[in-house]
Amino acid sequence: AKLVLPASVTFGANYEFTESFRSGVSLTWTEWSTVDTIKFNLPTGVNPLELQWEDAWRVGFGFEYDFTDDFCGRIGYTYDLDPSHKNHGTTMLPPGDRHIVGFGLGYKIFDNLRLDLGYNFIIMESSVRIMNDSFGMAHRFETDNAYSHIASASISYTF
Repeated sequence: AKLVLPASVTFGANYEFTESFRSGVSLTWTEWSTVDTIKFNLPTGVNPLELQWEDAWRVGFGFEYDFTDDFCGRIGYTYDLDPSHKNHGTTMLPPGDRHIVGFGLGYKIFDNLRLDLGYNFIIMESSVRIMNDSFGMAHRFETDNAYSHIASASISYTF
């Protein structure tokens, strides 16, 4: 498949309330309307998938607190608008606007080695989409307050 990804612009700001308590906010606009089709090269020929996505916004904020010099906690919230067109959906993206609530822990093992753990709970609002298959047949699919879980772990080393 050939896909050109859209442009996006992000504005963010952080504020340090105290030495151990910080907050941040971000606002992102993504030009999804430039991603009009994806062309899949299949043995039977090129099969274009029309997307008709719309530009979308994403806003989030979070807090970080240092419990000790080596151990910190994080919590945040993000609201992510669905770029899918209401009458021309696909199953490539979870339908509906998304609420993302996350938290995490960070531990400095050594001065230059860090372990971070995170968890996000995603709530997708109810939505109805119409999807056209490659034969021009329209299919209706809907979600009713779907949700997803994401767990993460990373180890980082700074030079």
